[in-house]
Amino acid sequence: MMKKIYVLAVATIFTSALFGQNRLLNNAPMQTNLVHDSQLAPVKHTSLSNDKAPGDVIWSEDFTGGFPAGWTFNDLTGNGYDWVINNAPITGPFTTNVPGVASTSGGNHMLLFGDQHNPGPPYTEMDSYFQTDAIAITGQPSVSVRFDQKFRLCCTGAAALNLVVSTDPTFATNVATFNVRNGIALNATSPDPFTTSVNISSIAGGLTGNIYIRFHWALGASHYYWMVDDIEVIESFDNDIFTFQEYYGVENVPYTRIPASQVYPVDFSMQATNVGGVDQTNTVLTADINGGLFTGTSAPITLLTQGPAVTLAMATDSLFSTTSFTPPTTQGVPYTVTLTVASDSTDNTPNNNTFTFNPFEVSNSVYAQDDYGPTYGAGGGSTTNPSFADEFEAGNYYDCWGATNAESITVRIGTGTTIGGAWEVVLYDITTGSFVEVDRSIPVVVNAGDIGQFITLPLPLTPALTVGSYYFAAVHGFGGGNEFFYGTSGTSPDNTSKGGPTSLIFYPNMTAPNTGQNFYTSNTPVVRLNVTPAVIGIEDENNNNVSFNVYPNPSNGEFNINLDAKDSKNITLLVKNVLGEEVINKLVSVSGKTIETISLSDYSKGIYFLTIDNETVKLVVE
Repeated sequence: MMKKIYVLAVATIFTSALFGQNRLLNNAPMQTNLVHDSQLAPVKHTSLSNDKAPGDVIWSEDFTGGFPAGWTFNDLTGNGYDWVINNAPITGPFTTNVPGVASTSGGNHMLLFGDQHNPGPPYTEMDSYFQTDAIAITGQPSVSVRFDQKFRLCCTGAAALNLVVSTDPTFATNVATFNVRNGIALNATSPDPFTTSVNISSIAGGLTGNIYIRFHWALGASHYYWMVDDIEVIESFDNDIFTFQEYYGVENVPYTRIPASQVYPVDFSMQATNVGGVDQTNTVLTADINGGLFTGTSAPITLLTQGPAVTLAMATDSLFSTTSFTPPTTQGVPYTVTLTVASDSTDNTPNNNTFTFNPFEVSNSVYAQDDYGPTYGAGGGSTTNPSFADEFEAGNYYDCWGATNAESITVRIGTGTTIGGAWEVVLYDITTGSFVEVDRSIPVVVNAGDIGQFITLPLPLTPALTVGSYYFAAVHGFGGGNEFFYGTSGTSPDNTSKGGPTSLIFYPNMTAPNTGQNFYTSNTPVVRLNVTPAVIGIEDENNNNVSFNVYPNPSNGEFNINLDAKDSKNITLLVKNVLGEEVINKLVSVSGKTIETISLSDYSKGIYFLTIDNETVKLVVE
């Protein structure tokens, strides 16, 4: 079994490609409605009595009246990276019109906006917190902090968003720190709102006295933002689990299209944290596909509460399904994976214990990690440092589980790409931990009609792939003053994930990146590897065997059909849309090996069905 984490040794992958991509944008004007705390009047927060039940609020703050009296903020770097009150969308060099957190109260929230402080280069890591005044705790046995947040971070896996609690207003003694990033990948936007609970009983349970709370963006991230609202200190619910770091994949790679020749067991995992007041016994992960087509479970565990000592972590554990799902080689069937974690107690907030992925499926020949839209972003382009120009290579990892050949690589050409700029595709073998070139296409130039389209470039050598080896399919933009953007769709793992990153972008290339210009990206490049198509055999009533395969599929509407018959015969190519309406009915004479082309470019994008005699395959027009 191959493990992906060793690939981190290939290069120093210290930041995210989205940082490299987004910083290309022209600096947009900052919003003028970011209000500094000193300009706002204080608002009283609520302190309640000790007569509480689980879920009851001990103290709360929603910033309706602005920044509260007695609270402080502090930028530990000394660079003025201050928290502010905000109530409107934010825009900066790397962020465009992002709405405020959709908290229950709405309106004002706390904001630390990295883009506001780091228009650079150079870029510096943020290290800034805001702190409450005294919050009275009156003997409640189990205490939690609950709040709404929304964030996006760049650029290293060490980036932490910490909730820090102390009985000392100087935070010099008796301190507990909890990372509330909760497994959200770098450059991925958290849910909105991301309602988060933290059990702080290790420091506040049974206390009669005051606590103080800090929300601390710690060193390790330089860009994007953190929004916080509707902070509550509550008596903990007995049973409350939340989950993160959800995963399905083949040996740590979350493929969305798996060629029939490369089918391999798919496994599942999830992390769970107990923020309730009691241990959660018989906690189990359940992986479900298509509402019962497949069900796999983890071994049951007891998910402990936060211990009595002051610690630096929440009660978190990883759960792995003990059974895998091996999909049949039937093509075009969508498999939807839902992961759920539950104990033998009724959870107070079950909605944050479940995650459903976009579907994956078995294909005829396409290997892909991207989510196939329906909308596409763009990555690549130039860096902001002119010494690195804009030449790059970017793409995704692919395993080889069955004997096949690499025939071509498909790339979506992103909006903003320069017409007339040169590009090509390249395949590397990275089994040894280094990028060893296997094959490279002939360079081509971008035509006006290519923008927003899926373009497939053949690999001249159609190299045989070695079973058990590991490959990287990439697009190469030559730069030279010409921008090249590839399409993106879906989220790739970051370097905190189960197996490490699976999508990379290096400037200018994978084998010799410039210093500080090798990145992983969590916005999945639409760079798909096409292997030798699986051959579908059909037989007519005269036992005259015919085989056929279709490529590229998906395509922009143009499909090639390889037909092979032992003897001469006439066959019908019939194409219908999803409503069953006939769009193509074509009689073709086949003698030996014949290539026939059909076009759906004049029809709407979507799914169609090609029938030859009694066999049907799905065609996808994108």
